[in-house]
Amino acid sequence: MSAERKRSLTVAGHRTSVSLEEPFWEALKEIAAAQGLTVAALI
Repeated sequence: MSAERKRSLTVAGHRTSVSLEEPFWEALKEIAAAQGLTVAALI
């Protein structure tokens, strides 16, 4: 099990923090890149 990582994102103009395990962040990065988006834009 991976440790949670907290990241700050701007979602719909609001700054917020999201905590997910590293494999989830990696998956979000891959999905966002495949769609030509940032992780924040994807979320």
